[in-house]
Amino acid sequence: QFLYFIGMSTLDNGVLNELTSAARRFKDAYYQALDASPERRQELLTRYYPAQVQHPVMTWNGHVLATPADVGQYMANLPKTKHTIYSADVQPLPGAERIETFFITITGTCIFDDEHPRNFYQRLTVCHQEGRLYIVQDYYRWTAEKTN
Repeated sequence: QFLYFIGMSTLDNGVLNELTSAARRFKDAYYQALDASPERRQELLTRYYPAQVQHPVMTWNGHVLATPADVGQYMANLPKTKHTIYSADVQPLPGAERIETFFITITGTCIFDDEHPRNFYQRLTVCHQEGRLYIVQDYYRWTAEKTN
């Protein structure tokens, strides 16, 4: 479970290291809560920016979820999950000078209940607001199914 910083940036190495560390902690906490109990999964709602925005907060494998409350309801109905992360990449958005706004792109496999594994791709757009990091947009997609 490594997080690589790939790409060109005007940020200095100290800021890049800070960004990579913050993104790794954010990713790890996100998947620990997602794969835990349904009660723990509800903690994820505090990671989604609460203000109304002009775009959906999450698109989960084609399901458009407009608000953090919609995300919470959808996640409450998901079966137990187990994610295995293969890669994670963090990229600051143009104009970011510190840990302000960045993408985390994640690939891996997910098992729902005891079904076969599914490959997935997830892109989180994360923004620093009010002293903490929030997800402002989340895109999750299955990319393949591994059947026996």
